[in-house]
Amino acid sequence: MGALDEVSADRLVKCQAKMGR
Repeated sequence: MGALDEVSADRLVKCQAKMGR
């Protein structure tokens, strides 16, 4: 459950960074 959550958070952060937030 930790690895999945970490991957989800990493993807979210990358998506936000791409948007320029």
